[in-house]
Amino acid sequence: MEIRDFLLWAHMATGASPAMARRVLTGLGHQMPVELSTIVHCTPEKQKAQVTAWLDDARNQAQMARLIATPHLVYTDDDYPARLQEISQPPLVLFYAGKLDLLRRPCLGVVGARLATEYSNQAIVQAISQVPRDTVIVSGLARGADTMAHSVAIGSRRSTVAVIASGLDVYYPREHQDLQDEIAATGLLVSEYPPGTKPKPYRFVARNRIIAGLSHAVFVTEAAEKSGSLITAKMALETGRDVYALPNRMHNPLGIGTNKMIADGAIPVLPDTNWTNIHYFD
Repeated sequence: MEIRDFLLWAHMATGASPAMARRVLTGLGHQMPVELSTIVHCTPEKQKAQVTAWLDDARNQAQMARLIATPHLVYTDDDYPARLQEISQPPLVLFYAGKLDLLRRPCLGVVGARLATEYSNQAIVQAISQVPRDTVIVSGLARGADTMAHSVAIGSRRSTVAVIASGLDVYYPREHQDLQDEIAATGLLVSEYPPGTKPKPYRFVARNRIIAGLSHAVFVTEAAEKSGSLITAKMALETGRDVYALPNRMHNPLGIGTNKMIADGAIPVLPDTNWTNIHYFD
């Protein structure tokens, strides 16, 4: 079995578990060889037996056929984003729809509260108008700040990437169907989850690491004291990304998270913020 096929099988058989992805990649080591025998903790015979047993189930055969037919990247592909390989738990497989070459351009992640206010929207409009023209806006297609980021990018004729917590053929929330379809047609839609996968709370948390990994820098607009956006920012910092945060009134619940980020060293977003200083690298 080729390593590419093995990674696709492992991704499917383990339910796209980030922890299992790290274990598999640790077993592969840095040489990324072709044979299954290089994967630790399991003999080649046992590995082949596991694959055979899994594929003996007709439902799994159908799933694999569907996966193979869905455009995807595996970790060892040349087109797999180098930035994403830098995070601690990179997905073994990325399914996508749209323009994959957008990931070769500078990417700014924009995240914030699902209950984001017009203050977020104004800041996103300002930031997107100031970043270099070829910068791609990356977000998670959730309600609130994510929707604002994608919509402002599209409205200003910028490219945008949506990282979702479900299969590419699943719409969540339902009212974002048109936006999701537009991003797939004109930008890029990405997910580590196979077609048909429904969103679950833990999948949104896992999705955040991909937003952080694909982005050269992350901008947090509004965030409560405990927020998924802060998780994204933390992951971005751990991978050496620049993190920007929008200052807010000190008693505003949606400003507690971002104000604390600034106190801890995040770059405050001001009217004269120089977005050309983003540390772009690959």
